Formats: sequence, structure tokens, C-alpha cells
Amino acid sequence: MEKVVTNSEMSGITMASCAVSAQIGIADWMSKGPYHEWHLQSYKCVAGKYVPKTHA
Repeated sequence: MEKVVTNSEMSGITMASCAVSAQIGIADWMSKGPYHEWHLQSYKCVAGKYVPKTHA
């Protein structure tokens, strides 16, 4: 399952800040949300709005 956690329109995050601190933010998000028992397979930083393949 693909899940969009945030995008640059929602948070003002830049590609550089995503590349530097995404792992920390994702770990925090997973530990505090309903997804804490999930296992992260991968993540990616994408400029602009991203639509998961299942919603395209």
C-alpha cells in the first residue's frame, strides 16, 4: 500500500529537507499513528503533488 504522509503544498518541505530528514519524520509518524505495527518497505521524495498508483 502506498501512503502519502505529506507533500510540499501541505508542509512546505523541500526536496533537500526531505532527503536529509525524511527517515526521522517517517519513524516519528509511524510510531505515533495507527500504522505503528506496519513495516516500511521504502519511501521516496517527490517534488510537487504525488498521487499513489492505486489512486491514479
